[in-house]
Amino acid sequence: MLPTSKPASLMYFASAALLFVLVALQLGSGVTQQWFEGIHPLDEYSARLVAQAAWLRGIVAVDDVFVAVYTAAAVLAALALKQTGSGLWIVALAGGVATGVFDLEENHHILAMLVAAQRGIALSAASLEHRALFSAFKWLIGPMAYGFFALGLPSSSRLGRTVQLYLWVWVLPLTTAVLAIDDPAWLKPLAFVRLISVVFGFISLGVLMRSSSSQPSR
Repeated sequence: MLPTSKPASLMYFASAALLFVLVALQLGSGVTQQWFEGIHPLDEYSARLVAQAAWLRGIVAVDDVFVAVYTAAAVLAALALKQTGSGLWIVALAGGVATGVFDLEENHHILAMLVAAQRGIALSAASLEHRALFSAFKWLIGPMAYGFFALGLPSSSRLGRTVQLYLWVWVLPLTTAVLAIDDPAWLKPLAFVRLISVVFGFISLGVLMRSSSSQPSR
């Protein structure tokens, strides 16, 4: 099993709680950052930024805290994996940190475009293309980082094998499907399922790290 990693467990449970709050905010307000991760007509994009400005600012503020927490969890988990002797810890570390950086860049790029729209500055197609591309990187690098983290777990860990399957067979394919589909009838429910899947992923990782910390290191 992994060495003692209770701090990582707490961070993962906190990540799940914060993401649940973000999902609740989105459901309650009808405002979602995910819409701004796509490419839409410039006039519609600018109008929606301005109309949803207050909610977007609040959601980004909560999301910045969420990003800090899940990035800390990824770093702690990668360092715990390092102590098992697996060379995959560096892949998990780099991917976990990169996901957080891309997520913060997304938040503040959206806010920058919001300020521009409020001040009557026209947005460009290049800005929307940039947003879609780097948001896709965020969504793909995260599951890949955790997938490699799970592959580095000791083979004796049944929970670890379950996490491996969850990440490689469910979360990563679901993410690629959401990024590839353009039909709104499918995209919206699949994107919601993706968010809920990430919540359960954080909970699973929290349980994994907590159960590991209750076992003696080998």
